[in-house]
Amino acid sequence: MELAELQKHWNAFGETDPLWAILTSPSKRGGKWDLKEFFGSGQGEIDWAVKHVRSFGVTIDRSSALDFGCGVGRLTQALCDHFEHCVGIDIAPSMIEHARRLNQFGARCEYVVNDRSDLGVFPDATFSFIYSNIVLQHINPEFSRKYIQEFVRILKPGGIALFQIPSEWLPNVEDTAATALRLSLSDADFRARIMPRRPLRQIRPGEKAVINVKVKNTGVSTWPAPDDCNGCEVRLGNHWLDAEGAMLVADDARASLTKAVPPGGTVNLQLEVKAPKAVGKYRLELDLVRESISWFNNRGSATVVLDVEVSETARRSSDGLVWKLGQGIQQASARLVGPKGRTPGRLDVAPTASSVEADFEPVMETHGIPKPEVIALVEGAGGTIVGITPNQRTGHNWSSFDYCVTKKA
Repeated sequence: MELAELQKHWNAFGETDPLWAILTSPSKRGGKWDLKEFFGSGQGEIDWAVKHVRSFGVTIDRSSALDFGCGVGRLTQALCDHFEHCVGIDIAPSMIEHARRLNQFGARCEYVVNDRSDLGVFPDATFSFIYSNIVLQHINPEFSRKYIQEFVRILKPGGIALFQIPSEWLPNVEDTAATALRLSLSDADFRARIMPRRPLRQIRPGEKAVINVKVKNTGVSTWPAPDDCNGCEVRLGNHWLDAEGAMLVADDARASLTKAVPPGGTVNLQLEVKAPKAVGKYRLELDLVRESISWFNNRGSATVVLDVEVSETARRSSDGLVWKLGQGIQQASARLVGPKGRTPGRLDVAPTASSVEADFEPVMETHGIPKPEVIALVEGAGGTIVGITPNQRTGHNWSSFDYCVTKKA
């Protein structure tokens, strides 16, 4: 995509489902991210980034930081826990509008729209720290090459840039990984206790409803976090059965884990199910699945079956989600995580007028730049590679790396 087209797509994401567009967990699509959880994940990521940089034996100047591809400010605000002044920059005006509204740090944290092919909005040697993760991969390499060079230009002498970008496409990695994992797992790895918090009793035909479910790992191995499982993640799912127990819909919905779950550990999930279109009595079966491997019930684990009536007279469900979608983002009241040591406050998320065309479907492209070329770009711009480490967050079919870069004083 050219930059104008890229801006159109990401501005649409910002007007329809901004949090999911930034963290694309399948269970959070459709406005299901809780603000506290969302921003809390940013704090964990930046805490990791600072420790990661220190592991190379370098000192970090705490004066200023740039979050490249900031979205709604998930990482920009987290950077404020470590740096005196932080700037988030993004191509989408809708994302920047949300970021400014959600800002909890006043003048210490500012946001800038940038639709240029460079970072000319900033003079040379502006920032002591630059961070970018899962951003450059969505930009045509024609432009991301320039941005990498610009990172070095706007970096202060002695400063640090830490950025991620995929390197190469790896075909058939999923099949190979799934086969190896399938051979290594036993039935004892597929054990769970599924506990709905409030069973669904009635629902209208074709209506969606969210079921809150607590799940306990009663097996012998840890269920990995979604980003650590190479496409073989553990998810909560459901089937629709008729009143006699015959399968009607084998795959209706999925809810991904929000964290790794060790044996004996628990996790709370929200599963959005969709009712059959015909009225009648049904059975809703909840089960876990190890994607590309097996449903837990097929390996001997117990499921939970709920008797559900699909009726035209059923009360409309209320999912109680933080973000709700319609034309843009409708008003909602949400608890936003504050800086460490500060009590989280209440925040009203104001409505945003939508410019998204009714039939327009925004998409995310994924691109890579081979590692040798990234190294050449950095060094050609006057930077020095401090360290390169594998990054598993891009997706299991890409090799991807985190590049830690400095510029000599």
